[in-house]
Amino acid sequence: MPQQDQTNWFHSLTHEQRFALLFFSLILFFLGSPLIRTLAGDTNTLLSDIIIAALYMIFMLTAIFTVSKSGISKIIGVAFAIPVAILSVGQIVTETSMTDIMFQVLAICYLCYAIVLIIKYIFDQQIVNANKIFAALCVYLLISLVWALLYSMIEVIQPGSFIYVLAEEQSPLKLKFGYGDTASSLYYSLVTMTTLGYGDIAPANEVARMFASTQAVIGQLYIAVLIARLVGLHASQNTHN
Repeated sequence: MPQQDQTNWFHSLTHEQRFALLFFSLILFFLGSPLIRTLAGDTNTLLSDIIIAALYMIFMLTAIFTVSKSGISKIIGVAFAIPVAILSVGQIVTETSMTDIMFQVLAICYLCYAIVLIIKYIFDQQIVNANKIFAALCVYLLISLVWALLYSMIEVIQPGSFIYVLAEEQSPLKLKFGYGDTASSLYYSLVTMTTLGYGDIAPANEVARMFASTQAVIGQLYIAVLIARLVGLHASQNTHN
């Protein structure tokens, strides 16, 4: 019985904190990608690509067991994760446009699936707690990850869709998610989502500009409508309690 109580306690703890775990795994991926690339240097690009791919798979597995409440949803998540894992390795080995596009399409489909499940959880729960706020934050970061993959797909389909405008940029990286340039696509997606717009990377055609402007609008609306509402409701609940 004591062992069963410990198991139930652990299950309760992980269930209550599951979106916090997903949030921090996302932060680890966002921060780890550029750090690994920088530490590895230009001589160990293959090693850095493998480690970044491994980080991405850790995030994917965390996401599967975080957003999935039923066996069917777990099976769907794994069905996405397996080909994405194979294609992420294929990207490193083959470096072909077809492999890139297949990886990006499947990864985007899975992330959108995860976003829908999390949003459903947010609206199904009547009580606003820390886990629900973490869930909303996860959606924000997942949306930025989706757009990083979209930018990468645009760059693969039409090279030169994004330009580096800083004069001191000697060897600009392309926004190709899955290589050493993963950090560049994540960076551009985040600064666009938050409307910081540093101007060091700029869209160079109509398609890229439209996706960038759409992301900026979605980012502002999401914070203004959903995050602000959840935080306000959470504060109101604490006041009444």
